[in-house]
Amino acid sequence: MSSKRLWIAAALAALLGAALLAPAGVGAVAAAAPGAPEFSGSAEYQFHYGFKAKDITGDSLKLRLALDGDIGAMAGYHVDASASLSTKPELAHRFKLGEAYLDVSLGPLDLRVGNQLVNWGTADGINPTSVVNPRDMLAVADLDIAGAPVPAVAATYYFANGSAVTGVLVLDFVPSAIPGELAQLEIEGKPDKFRDKLEVAIRGETMLGGHNVYASYFYGWQDLPAMWLQATVLPEPYPPVMMPHLKYRRMHQFGLATAGTLGDAAVWLEGAVTVPDKLDELDAPPPATMALSSNDPSFQIVAGADYTFDIGTGLFASAQLIYDSANALVSPYTQPGQERKAGVYSLLVTRYSPANDHQLELVGLVDLTGRAGLVIPRYTYKLAQAVELSVGAITGFGDDTSPLGAAVPAARGVFAGVKASF
Repeated sequence: MSSKRLWIAAALAALLGAALLAPAGVGAVAAAAPGAPEFSGSAEYQFHYGFKAKDITGDSLKLRLALDGDIGAMAGYHVDASASLSTKPELAHRFKLGEAYLDVSLGPLDLRVGNQLVNWGTADGINPTSVVNPRDMLAVADLDIAGAPVPAVAATYYFANGSAVTGVLVLDFVPSAIPGELAQLEIEGKPDKFRDKLEVAIRGETMLGGHNVYASYFYGWQDLPAMWLQATVLPEPYPPVMMPHLKYRRMHQFGLATAGTLGDAAVWLEGAVTVPDKLDELDAPPPATMALSSNDPSFQIVAGADYTFDIGTGLFASAQLIYDSANALVSPYTQPGQERKAGVYSLLVTRYSPANDHQLELVGLVDLTGRAGLVIPRYTYKLAQAVELSVGAITGFGDDTSPLGAAVPAARGVFAGVKASF
């Protein structure tokens, strides 16, 4: 049997098994004794067919398992892990430990120790102040930004007036995945001593005028290294060539976020200023050196609102306006010879359920400065209590003068997937 047929058989077997186990799993959790460990998880398969490639450009089979439980009345634990297998764009498999932590409650003090996600921010999906965990670049296929857990100790103290302060000590530097062929390069500056790997973050929260207000600070490493091109002399008669160089560096980040309501609508505002350590290579004069990153501070602001209209079963609509002075939302580096200009984006989401077990969703991301955009309609049908089938399409407009427009041709296509939870 060919490897492709084996892959399809394995995918179908895993999904069928998860679907059959799902009802029993839900019941088992519901019937579990208080304090007993609870198992949960999901199996998911999805693929994307690209119109430009006229072929399947990406597929993935994912299995996720999680275990939660209590240790007495003051402590609890969580462990999750995932395995994935894909054949496009190349055959690859991966096993990854996700979050694995211990929670302890000591009166007004909550502690969390272990591999964890620290989700900060008030905006929907794009959060400038959520910087503790390394984040991947925005995925144009689903407009999602995934984060990776880090080993850390987090402590939150709650005051009697409802305010709170959280401190996080990250024990190891976990970088983001390097995009494309740059992952093959040797990267300078990665810390090797324990004290150099440490990162710290602190956030205070309170209520002002009926709105939640959060102020945060982070000192640690940038998720992605700075990049520049440097002329390398070759033996005659060959001319010099520009070779890419990558180097990690530390940064300070100052953040502010708020969320509340305005009538029946939810509103939020979130922003952060990032001040990176300066690298002399980025200020070197051309043409011997060409900087693709910057030593200048950058800031990102997200303002948005959502509202459910009284139409049928309820039409949910969300709109966000994003200002990014570094225009790094889609691409972290400038193109050689181009000056990076600030980006202004609009992210729109609508959802409607015309009937039970049916959901329609429309997501759009528009680069208002680069005149480019992506539109993603999706239909989801709940086949059973814990099994969902989804189909959708990706289209858009723009050209390669915009980072988002440059991603449109490869993103255009259709996608489908099935997910079983248990």
